[in-house]
Amino acid sequence: MKCGRLFVSVAVLALAWLATAGLAQEKAPEKAAATPAGPYLVAVLNFETGAKETTSYGEAIPDLLTAFLTADSNLQLVERAQIKKILEEMALGQTGIVDEATKAKIGKLTGAKFLITGRAMIVGQQLFITAKIMSTETSQVGALIAKGPTDGKLDEIVQDLGTKISAYMAEKAAAMMPKVVTEKDMIAALQKRLEGKTLPKFAVVICETHVGRMTIDPAAETEVGYLLKSVGATLISTKNAGLSDWAKDFLKETGKEIPNGLSEADIVIVGEGFSEFAGTTEKLISVKARVEMKAVDVKSGKILAIGRATTTAVDLAENIAGKSALQKAAAEIALKLIPEAVESREKAAERKK
Repeated sequence: MKCGRLFVSVAVLALAWLATAGLAQEKAPEKAAATPAGPYLVAVLNFETGAKETTSYGEAIPDLLTAFLTADSNLQLVERAQIKKILEEMALGQTGIVDEATKAKIGKLTGAKFLITGRAMIVGQQLFITAKIMSTETSQVGALIAKGPTDGKLDEIVQDLGTKISAYMAEKAAAMMPKVVTEKDMIAALQKRLEGKTLPKFAVVICETHVGRMTIDPAAETEVGYLLKSVGATLISTKNAGLSDWAKDFLKETGKEIPNGLSEADIVIVGEGFSEFAGTTEKLISVKARVEMKAVDVKSGKILAIGRATTTAVDLAENIAGKSALQKAAAEIALKLIPEAVESREKAAERKK
């Protein structure tokens, strides 16, 4: 009887855990027309284990699960070796216990859109394996469970869990993803922020490197210029002006004199961006990028607005992934920095009256 009561008690706890994890799943929005389709990049983390009997399952389960899910054409799996390296660098053990902030960081480092983690526990003569599926971009969570006899084969239980995960992802993944923000959406948002304002003349100087190499066609600078032109702003050309060295020095030492090559502009957006290889998964390459920008009043040298962003992009080619990551970071900053700079300049002009 004791064993029976223990089975019911732990089973209830497992179901309660699943119910809690499933709240976000139940509240997930209906699948929108503008949500991204698969394949989805997935990282399977270590599973939590409690009893000594399940300690070895912490890595065995995700290793097996990764192998089974690799056969699903709707999913792309981050290599387990890459995940283990990240966990080692973070000085995390093999317990599978990873807090939410660390999960988000793993998602950014790998470019994964979904993380799968969970726990294994023995109740009576049954092995229960519960799994949580979390979107790294919306934090929405889904939960699944598989079970089998403790004297059975672990791979069969994990394969059953993998089948359930594949079915769940096929049905729910799109609804768990954020709505895709198109260029049209970004331009509309920027136009709304700038509505009724007189736009000053802009110049854009953003230095970019990818793994120590200067980029020929700077993605961040191009993206900011494109957004400015799209809302009707006058963009002063900085090509062949030799401003790269000045931009780097200015970011390190604010207050440096603004060169004559920028005298036609009212505001110069100066910045620096870099991208670097983050990892590979099957044929996909993940690249991480960081961009920092300052909007400066050309006449006074006053800093009007500051922005920074870190993003990750995935592609078959490293160079394309790097450019995409830089472009995303630049757009994220520009949507806030441009309106803030215009508003700050207007307020400064009013104070002088």
